[in-house]
Amino acid sequence: LAERASKKEPIRPRDTTPYTGPHVAFTSSFDKDNEGWIAVDKAEHQASGGAPGGYLSITRAGRQPYAFAPLDKAFAGKLQGDWTTLFKGAPVKLSFAQRTTTPGAHALLEIWANDVAQWTYDKLPPATTEWSTVSLTIRTDWSDAEAQAAGWRKSTSTFPWQETMQHVGKLTAGPFISTPGGSFDLDEVRVETNIE
Repeated sequence: LAERASKKEPIRPRDTTPYTGPHVAFTSSFDKDNEGWIAVDKAEHQASGGAPGGYLSITRAGRQPYAFAPLDKAFAGKLQGDWTTLFKGAPVKLSFAQRTTTPGAHALLEIWANDVAQWTYDKLPPATTEWSTVSLTIRTDWSDAEAQAAGWRKSTSTFPWQETMQHVGKLTAGPFISTPGGSFDLDEVRVETNIE
């Protein structure tokens, strides 16, 4: 991926054929364990009290806590790699359930090219003290301009959107916490084809 960063890859043409394939879905429900998710500093599995079943409690001393899903481990490794092939051109819906005792301004999702650089969407509704589910839908064949128009923001070292979609290696999810050192709960993270 890094070797190709200096080469401008062509934009793939938009496939306007309606998706007629099967519904494809991948879920981290945390009913038994962390399911490959990690955090800085701590991701603790809780066996009950989630939305529903088990969930993760994420804490970080003195700073904003986040939950990370290295995709070689999370979702049984099935989400790692080329989403353009995995989802066969269908719109992709990403969602998760969240809860916190220190509500902030918003929640976010990040999609990483391998584990090198990310695109960020930070306009999801904030978490509250009750479980709530947030979601958004993307297309893997967006141009950079289309991804940005949809509210996604790229870091300074980010690869183009379509190249990122061909090399997805990590997800970040969670609400923004207004109090440094706060915590949040995460459950039912789902990535699936969005067939209308």
